[in-house]
Amino acid sequence: MSILLIYLGDRFNRRFLVLLTGWIWLIFVAASSFIPSNFFILFLALRSLSAIADSTIIIIAPTMISDFFVGKPRSYALTIFYMFISVGISIGLVVGTIFIQIQADWQWSLRIVPIFGLPVMILSTIFLKEPTRGEMEEKIGTGLDQEPSSFLENIKVILPIKTYWFSTGALVCFNFVNRANSWWQTTLMQNGMAATNGTNAWHGVTLPEMQSVISVAGIITGLRWRDGLYPFCCFSPPSSRSSSLTAAILSAIGVPCTFLYVWGTGHDVYLSMTGAILTGICNAAMIPLALETILSVVPPLQRGSACALLYLIQSATGDAPAPAIIGAISDAIRNGADDDESRWNALSTALYFSIGVAVFTSLFMFISAIFFPRDSLQGKKREEYEDVK
Repeated sequence: MSILLIYLGDRFNRRFLVLLTGWIWLIFVAASSFIPSNFFILFLALRSLSAIADSTIIIIAPTMISDFFVGKPRSYALTIFYMFISVGISIGLVVGTIFIQIQADWQWSLRIVPIFGLPVMILSTIFLKEPTRGEMEEKIGTGLDQEPSSFLENIKVILPIKTYWFSTGALVCFNFVNRANSWWQTTLMQNGMAATNGTNAWHGVTLPEMQSVISVAGIITGLRWRDGLYPFCCFSPPSSRSSSLTAAILSAIGVPCTFLYVWGTGHDVYLSMTGAILTGICNAAMIPLALETILSVVPPLQRGSACALLYLIQSATGDAPAPAIIGAISDAIRNGADDDESRWNALSTALYFSIGVAVFTSLFMFISAIFFPRDSLQGKKREEYEDVK
């Protein structure tokens, strides 16, 4: 679907596509909560269509942002976009915990979404504008004259851009770790709590309380990262490697923090909370910084295809495979043992494997920083100018 969406996004009004799919997503999410249990196929169909609409926004919106801004202001704009995705996820976890505590029907977790989404869609319909593709690059003299082309032709343009592929590799590794940890988070906590029963490892903290603390910290992190990144986005050199280097450093710091979070679930809940919060802080800026690097090296008319290919690879390698791979490793380590301690040891050890994958996130972003100066659009423009001379 991502290839089809980008084909449409490259040729038609992106504002119309974003608004159309946004309204479809809002309506279908609400409608799916009222489907009776004997119409399960219809429920799956509505959830699938809402997922397609959601992916349309995630794929097309960054290409629109890249045409509104250039350089470090673009980093700041992308940070705001992705930070509020993280904030929304964290709010969803908090609301879900509240529903569990008041024993409300699970359908209300879907019905509450339109309450938040409706005003956003109304404001977007009124104020969202369609930017000219490559407008900001043209204003500063780094634009490249191009016409819309097929997806395969776009891939031929993207293929020699080393910075794109290493940044994509970093995001693929990041997505693998993130999906695995988020999927197994609750099970890891439950196993850790059961394995340490009778000790002070959890200090009387309940599972909903820990999840709420981590989620609230995620909300605060998302809102404050925006302000913390502002000086970096506005004052670092516009053609520097600062985005990729910052992402590499933060992801490297996040590796031991993730280890502390996993290890702490079976030893000390406060250490686990600390590790989870620090991991969230380090990971919060990874996606916008890596994507800003990608958008800086890919020509404007290939950005849609670049984002579609990125999300296609991410989905194929992380969204479903990552939890399954970690689960298979855990089962192999456990080898049939069914006691609480064996379950926690097996799952935590399997998650240590995913932490090892996180090392490559940092490594690939460091390599991206090496290739960035030559691959950047400013560098390409200078090369073209020299060829003409």
